[in-house]
Amino acid sequence: MLKRLKNKQGVTLTELIVAMLVMSIIMMAVTTVFLPMYNAYVNANELAEVNTLLDNLSAIIMSEVADLTEIINEGSTFTIRTNVNGTNRYVTYFIDSNGFLRRSTTNDQSNARLVLDEGFYRNYTVDIDFRRSGDVCIVELTLYNRGSTEGTSREYVARPIGLQ
Repeated sequence: MLKRLKNKQGVTLTELIVAMLVMSIIMMAVTTVFLPMYNAYVNANELAEVNTLLDNLSAIIMSEVADLTEIINEGSTFTIRTNVNGTNRYVTYFIDSNGFLRRSTTNDQSNARLVLDEGFYRNYTVDIDFRRSGDVCIVELTLYNRGSTEGTSREYVARPIGLQ
């Protein structure tokens, strides 16, 4: 029986430890290379999401700001009067308790609709500030990751034709 064990080819404990050490070094090198690439990919995707959301929100708001004829109130909840094809319309924008931007065309804000579907917001909340500076209107949109105090801000400027 001893003869049979001596003739079998096997791996010694030392060889096994050396092989595990070599594999550990290779895995550390691979992780060191791929982890920064993965983080860059995630950051680029988040930035693209933020830009898309800001662009979509601003396109909707600025299309109405371009047609405004009167500013009823400014700030984070603002109301403007627009005149499209001879029809006066009052529009109010505000942030709801979930941090989503809502738009209302009536005095009753409980009937306000989301500017974009909830799916667009993902993990973000929105803040908005509307103000007039001379003959231009400035809309500042800020996106925050939920629970974060740091956000991405962007200002949009429009010169409404009908604003006196």
